[in-house]
Amino acid sequence: MDNHYDRKLNQKKSEQILQGLVKQVESEPKNAQNYYNLGAMLIEVKSYEQAEELFVKALGLFQDADDETKDTLTYGLGNVYYSSGKLEAAISEFKKIKTKKLLKDTYLMIAQSYVTLGNNKQALAFALTALNEDNQDTDTLRLVAESLLALGNFDEAARYYDQVLEINPKDGKTAFDRGLVAMVLTEPFDDYFEKARELDPGYFKKQQEKLEGIEKLLNSQRQQDED
Repeated sequence: MDNHYDRKLNQKKSEQILQGLVKQVESEPKNAQNYYNLGAMLIEVKSYEQAEELFVKALGLFQDADDETKDTLTYGLGNVYYSSGKLEAAISEFKKIKTKKLLKDTYLMIAQSYVTLGNNKQALAFALTALNEDNQDTDTLRLVAESLLALGNFDEAARYYDQVLEINPKDGKTAFDRGLVAMVLTEPFDDYFEKARELDPGYFKKQQEKLEGIEKLLNSQRQQDED
């Protein structure tokens, strides 16, 4: 009952926000940021078709605007495609962006798109490029580590996970993943898992099956080595 009421309340709130954003577009039709804000909210409520139409229309309206304005709207369109699972289309839009202030987020979105497509080499290349724009960004560092892990580069993955934990020692998800890498590298790992259990018990519980699977695999490998 409460969940149903909360959903209704959130839906009403979202509708009110959307109405306000539509009014902003109508009252200031030459302000590109208003279109971006409305499009972002449409993505939030999963109205992808409407969001796509809005961004395509806005790109037509602002085709003679400065590069930053056009790139911001292109980034919005890329997000529509990414959120709706049209990853190749998302990558195509993101690759059009050249504005310096958008580059880190753009490279990160391209990298995440490639992760979802299962192309970890391309994901790593773009994540590392994003890291050149900001080498302290924990989301980017994590993505580099995850891509390296998927490619089997465990030592390198450990190094990037360590950087994340150095910047944010309370990142339970990273602590857990660093523990998995430590297991594979036959390093001490208990402290990482204890930290993960304490900081992010929900994630720890969800990942326990993965942990048990790796333990079984490592035990099996050890027995083979002994034999």
